[in-house]
Amino acid sequence: MDFEGNSLDLTVNALIGSMLREGYISELSNSILISVENSDLEKSAELQAKLTDEVSKFLQTNNVNGAVLSQTISSDDTLVKLAEKYGITIGKAQLITQIREQDERYTYEMLMPLSINELNLLSESNPIPLTSVTTVGSASDQAYIGQVKAMEIALGHAGVAASNISNYSAELEYEDGVMVYEIEFDSGNAEYDYEINAITGAIVKMENSQDDDDYDDVDDDDDDIDEEDDTDDSDDDDIDDEDDDDEDDEEIDD
Repeated sequence: MDFEGNSLDLTVNALIGSMLREGYISELSNSILISVENSDLEKSAELQAKLTDEVSKFLQTNNVNGAVLSQTISSDDTLVKLAEKYGITIGKAQLITQIREQDERYTYEMLMPLSINELNLLSESNPIPLTSVTTVGSASDQAYIGQVKAMEIALGHAGVAASNISNYSAELEYEDGVMVYEIEFDSGNAEYDYEINAITGAIVKMENSQDDDDYDDVDDDDDDIDEEDDTDDSDDDDIDDEDDDDEDDEEIDD
């Protein structure tokens, strides 16, 4: 799409409307990343706020509870090379870099295929906030079983009542190409650590410190997920709108 010369609201309506029609944005995957590049930080902040407001209003009009992330990007050589290497926008490369700063276990290779909504969910699950991203709304987790259900599965497998546990924690993580809920809790003298497939509810891994009985699901036929995303290109749907007067660049990722 060529939006040169069009107003901001018309551009947003056309772009986000197209994403909604094509199913790139929905109640199951509701996150959008807006990236603005401008050497004037004040102007950049103003444009971020305006774009976020326009996108949020348009989503609300179309009955979608969206999550809009916005950031100011700097096209340094490292980000440019990462974007070129993985075929993604500079904005997504910067977001992934920040998520890796939250959790160094993740690599670019692991996170690059994920959608903006999946990246947003990982970020929200981490107690360390992103420092350079402004977020309005929450990422949709409707495609997943949810923390409550994951906890029920873990407790049922352990044979432990919810009233008899302590030190409970639950976090959404990305392990071996699959989104999982990591569930940890203590009961009596035992410490339990579960990884529950966030989509199927299958127990991927279980550790019990009391009897050192480890459970590792390696049955590829029954429980492992090997999904091919035919819409990988949707992750990189972006708009580069160059304004010769204000020298602003904007990217929108879903």
